[in-house]
Amino acid sequence: MEGRMSQMKKGLKLADIEKMQNVVFVDTRGESSFYYGHIPNAVCLSLKEIENFDFEQNKNYVLYCRNETFSKSIAESKNKNNVFYLKGGYTSWIKESYKKLNENEVQEKAELSIRKKFHKQLFSQFAKGIKEYNLIEI
Repeated sequence: MEGRMSQMKKGLKLADIEKMQNVVFVDTRGESSFYYGHIPNAVCLSLKEIENFDFEQNKNYVLYCRNETFSKSIAESKNKNNVFYLKGGYTSWIKESYKKLNENEVQEKAELSIRKKFHKQLFSQFAKGIKEYNLIEI
């Protein structure tokens, strides 16, 4: 399998990844994006952490960002046969995973994602309004 992997391109589609063993997804988008949503069991690593990361030989690492641009350049810079990037990035994973869900599950996931994405922003505006208009006495 390792010989075959060394001959493969760095960019992989989900169908290719599903055939692999010992896959570790590495989210390169940053902690806040990771919080809003990520591939199950993925790890989030900063650029500095990736530069110093010990890529174990017995695992296949698939890096991803939002649309593959950043993760592609990182994966291609690594001189390792077991470091790849997800073609299409996190966006492609979302599209493919949503195809497997029924309508209710899609709606629930979309609602959760929206709530997570805007929670901090809405709460910040709410807190600002409370302070500005003295709605609560301390």
